[in-house]
Parts: sequence; C-alpha cells; structure tokens
Amino acid sequence: MWLNGWVKLWRKSINSAVYTDELWRLWCHCIMRANHEPTTVTVDRLHEPIQVDRGQFITGRFALHEELYPGKFRKVCSPSSLWRRLQLLEKLECLTLKSNSRFTLVSVCNYETYNSDDSKSEQQVNSRRTAGEQQVNTEEEVKEVQEGKKKPPLPPLEFTFTEDLSGMNSPGVVQAIADWIAYKKSRGEGYKSPQMQIARLLKRFGDPQVFIDAVDSSISHNYAGCFAAKGTPNGKPTHKPGPGQKHQPKPDGDSANVFGW
Repeated sequence: MWLNGWVKLWRKSINSAVYTDELWRLWCHCIMRANHEPTTVTVDRLHEPIQVDRGQFITGRFALHEELYPGKFRKVCSPSSLWRRLQLLEKLECLTLKSNSRFTLVSVCNYETYNSDDSKSEQQVNSRRTAGEQQVNTEEEVKEVQEGKKKPPLPPLEFTFTEDLSGMNSPGVVQAIADWIAYKKSRGEGYKSPQMQIARLLKRFGDPQVFIDAVDSSISHNYAGCFAAKGTPNGKPTHKPGPGQKHQPKPDGDSANVFGW
C-alpha cells in the first residue's frame, strides 16, 4: 500500500517554482504516490501486467482527481485543471508523463533525492511502530470528512474578496483564481496588482460558474488572456483564426482591457 512509509522533503523547496498553492500539494502527492520498489500492475483489458519501476506510478485523469478530491469535494477542482497542473510539473522537469489510451505512467525525476536506498532499513523499523498510528489517524480523518467536520484545504490567494464580490466567493472560484494566477506566472506574465486585476475579471464575468469555465477554457487553449468559454455569456467566437493560429475570441471596446489579462 503506497500510504505506508515516508519520503524526504528539502527546505529549499520553498524557493522552487512548484511551491505555490495546489501545485505543491499535487507535487507532494506524486512523490508519495510513487513506488519505493519495482512492482507489476494489472490494467483492465490488458493481457500483460505493466512493469512499474521505483519512482513511478500509474494513474489517469479521473483516477488522480478522485485521489486528491474524493466524494463531495470533487467540484473543488475539475479533472482537466488538475491534469494541466500535472503537465506543468512535467514542463518544470519535476516528472515525466508517458500516456496511452489506457493509462499514464508518471515517473518522478531524481526520485532517489526523496527516498534514497539508505533509508530502507530505518523505514522497515519505523513502519512497524507507525502502521497502527497511521491507520488510526487516517480513519479519523476520513470520518471527519464524511461527517462534514473537515474540508480539504483551499490554496492561499494573492486576492481578498471585497463586499461587492462576496457573491463570487466559493471554493470553485478560489481554485480558479489560484489556477489562473499560477498559469500567468508560468507564462512569465504574473500580475503586478492581482487584487485589482482579478477583481475586474470577477466583476466582468459576474457569475461563479462562468468565471470558472472561462479560466478552464482559456488555460486549455493556452490563451494569454482570460476569455469566456464558448456557449457562455460573451463566449461566442467573433473572428476566425488565421493559418496556424488557435481560435481566440476578440473582445471589443473597453472589455479588451479586462479579457486580455
């Protein structure tokens, strides 16, 4: 069971590009999810078992989402948003992804840094002592989540909801804001004033779900700005893309300053 044992984290990770809100949570999950020893995995509708080496694990878009956002928390983050974060970790050379129609093989880069061979003996000794304690803690946490006493942590934001935007304050919007800010930073286009610029975006879209859909759509299309998704208010394409260009709605009037972020 991958929940047993432990991994090492370095304090210098604080200065890493992945040390941002939910991206850090996903990165830690991948390190802990990776096998500490080689194994074989059986996949549905495949006759031959899959060899999974040390530092690797098999997952999929929806399986990974279920692990991080189970049950009633599934709407906190969409599977597509989570998968884009995984792809961002690959771009940052934290891991590699090898996908096919059945599954994705995730390989953590420099896995020995987080779980070196010299830790095996100590891990075996400590596992006996911590197994019972770990199981009790896990059962208590699951019970708290099921009873609604405990909620999954939301990412820290460089944004504060003012009174006039209180109607937009929801877990889904908070996650979308964090995704959008992280996406802009990954493009080297971080906001100088997130409070003002995000507030204008929220006011322009006016509806939590419309904003969430806009962020998902804009990131998936690799847009430089945040544009309403097709089929939602202001989401209908207004011009055709040129040769070799991706379609991007063209705002008009003063909305250009809002949607162009």
